[in-house]
Amino acid sequence: MQTENWMTNLQSNLRDIPIINLAIPGSHNTMTYEIDSHSDIGPDAEKLIIRFGKRIRFFIAYWARTQKTDITKQLKMGIRYFDLRIAFYNNKYYYTHGLLAMEWKNPLDELIKYLECHPLEVVILDFQHFYELNVSQHKEFQSNLIDLFGERLYMPKDGPLHAFTLERSKEMNKQIILIYRKCPKEISNLFWSENSWATPWPDVTSTKKLEKYLEFNLYSRRSGQGFVSQCIITPSGRYIAFR
Repeated sequence: MQTENWMTNLQSNLRDIPIINLAIPGSHNTMTYEIDSHSDIGPDAEKLIIRFGKRIRFFIAYWARTQKTDITKQLKMGIRYFDLRIAFYNNKYYYTHGLLAMEWKNPLDELIKYLECHPLEVVILDFQHFYELNVSQHKEFQSNLIDLFGERLYMPKDGPLHAFTLERSKEMNKQIILIYRKCPKEISNLFWSENSWATPWPDVTSTKKLEKYLEFNLYSRRSGQGFVSQCIITPSGRYIAFR
């Protein structure tokens, strides 16, 4: 499949462009594909869902599961940016979107296997939100990520984002950019912060408003910064009720 190795197959002039200037396909709430009507309610759920969710979980699951395809298939389809939300629940770390999905590590093990077989592909892991994690749990989770990914990570200590190209990735054997947003001030963020990769949220149900919002923000972003185009509408309660 061409999409399975699209970075590998790029022309040399594109492999020398900073990765923040490439158009990279991504998936929204990537790890929600295991959510179903039996999933536990996550700490990120709205108050109304927390109160009544057990009775209407089938309905909630329909909206909470934004992806039906597992991470390996997403990678084969060409997805290289992954939007991740983490919750701490019953002493474990889970992916969440109103309802809890799988534990954090298994799909990332699949990701590593894929990268081992595709050494010239690069992925961006964007940990957008954290729920119910205190400072010590953030430290533990960051340590777990470093233990898992090791030398594959391109970190701030390795150089600026605008210097990281696919060609440099090959030279350094670095395949993962990890963004860790909303890191507590009490600990040092070892990864890329929200200041390095903007992700403005349109929060609209109109596609015309969405397009205008994204275009304005894209052209006004800071030099040397990555940018996430959240090309999705955000359903309001009224929008959901009528659908």
